[in-house]
Formats: sequence, C-alpha cells, structure tokens
Amino acid sequence: MEQYRCILEGKMSAAEAMQFTLGLDEGEQMIVVTILWLWWLERNRVREGERRKSVEDMAFMCNQYASKYLSICKQNPQPVQATKHVWKRPVQGWVKINSDGAFSSRTGEGGWGVIIRDERGEVMEAADGKLTRLLDAF
Repeated sequence: MEQYRCILEGKMSAAEAMQFTLGLDEGEQMIVVTILWLWWLERNRVREGERRKSVEDMAFMCNQYASKYLSICKQNPQPVQATKHVWKRPVQGWVKINSDGAFSSRTGEGGWGVIIRDERGEVMEAADGKLTRLLDAF
C-alpha cells in the first residue's frame, strides 16, 4: 500500500490520480479507492477530535474492506437495475403534494420542502425551511 500512497501523493490533480488508478488491475484499483476513502474518513475523525488510528489499523482495515467488496462483486456480477420513478400528474380535479426532509444527527439541523401541483403539473404552492436544535428526525 505504501507504493500506492507515494505515487498518489505525487499526483498533481484528481484527474491524474484517477488516470493512474484506472490503469491498475481490479484488485489494485479497489485497494487504492479504499485507501482514499479511509484517508478521507480518518481526516474527518481527527478533525472532529477523535484519536488517530495507527498505520497498522488503517492497513488492516483497507485490506479487509477491499477484499470484502471484491468478494461481494464476484457474488453479484450484474448490477441491480434501479426502478426509475417518474412523476405523474394527478387526475382532473385533484392536486398532488410532494414533500421531503433531511436531518443530520451530528449537527441537530434539518430541512424540509413541499410542493403542490395541479392536474396540469403547474405549481400551486411551494415552501421550504431549515430547522435547528432538533433531537431526532421526527
């Protein structure tokens, strides 16, 4: 893994790092991607005041995650096709109300949005908002 770290450290752009990574075989690609992901996670953990993991722990985690992911890919070689949902207008005389929300347990903040459309798909009303000091998603 050290050789990949040294090579990636010398890359001057994300495009160069991706070009290098895509030139590797599947197993090496997975290790490089996992290293980058773990570096990002570790940076966030340390930034939030948590104790830094040892190099040995990071290397162990990288090998475990990469091999596990590759084994899952080999078990399921075909990607699962996602069902595409398309918004449809309500029937004549009805309205359709769509809403969504988000919540971060880390910050205790959330947001919401709602839109009401008529049978022509025209927006009748729309609203959104931000919430703070929340205890949970509900």
